[in-house]
Amino acid sequence: MLVGVSALDALVGRWMWQGRLRGAVLALALAPVSFALGRLFALPFLIVAVPVRAILVLLSWREFGR
Repeated sequence: MLVGVSALDALVGRWMWQGRLRGAVLALALAPVSFALGRLFALPFLIVAVPVRAILVLLSWREFGR
């Protein structure tokens, strides 16, 4: 499951880089799953990076979908 979520995160990163709204939506939808997997496997990078990414997506929400 961690590998699948990580692959989706890579796709989300590409979509967000392109400014697509669906990337931002999927990033927010995957945030709880990624965070839970980070806690489950004790991965400090995911525990820190997922909330930071979610906050940054919310702060730049108006930039997506233009």
